[in-house]
Amino acid sequence: MNKLELLGTIFGIIGVYYSYKNSYWGFVIGLGNTMIYIFICFEGKLYGECVLNLYYTVMNLIGWINWIKKKSDNINVIAISYCNRKEKWIGLLSLLGLWGIFYFGLEYLTDSTVPFFDSFVVGASYVAMGLLVLRKIENWLLWIIVNIISIGLFYYKGYAITCVQYVVLLAIAIQAYVSWKKEFKNAQTKQM
Repeated sequence: MNKLELLGTIFGIIGVYYSYKNSYWGFVIGLGNTMIYIFICFEGKLYGECVLNLYYTVMNLIGWINWIKKKSDNINVIAISYCNRKEKWIGLLSLLGLWGIFYFGLEYLTDSTVPFFDSFVVGASYVAMGLLVLRKIENWLLWIIVNIISIGLFYYKGYAITCVQYVVLLAIAIQAYVSWKKEFKNAQTKQM
């Protein structure tokens, strides 16, 4: 058993749980996960995932800063909401563009054995993390897709503990999607 992988997995599960609970601690604890997985993914030649974890590290810092900002009466500056039409198009085009860019890079510039799936996970995760920082409900839908593909990706590469992490993260993402929708609905009801 790889102790570093286990530690990263523990940080990952706890961090995502706190994000599901709409707490900035998800970003703080997520920093431990992302820094560990930079090394794990590089060692496993999952270069897209390695770059992705560098991005996660930066976004965890940005998310932490944004989520601790409060308006008066302890109300978050950024409220849970749905993407508008423009944001959905930007998200979709960003995902497709990033997928293509990372696929090209992994296929032609590295010795990656899984460029198609690794690059999709990277593109979708970039968009999902951006949506999470903005507290957009759709982030959880992307995380559900990312987690399903990541289970297979890390299984193929022989990282059993990480597969367990993604199974747990999948369950949390499903719960978070339902919970955030309910929280949004309750906030809308209170405003009426």
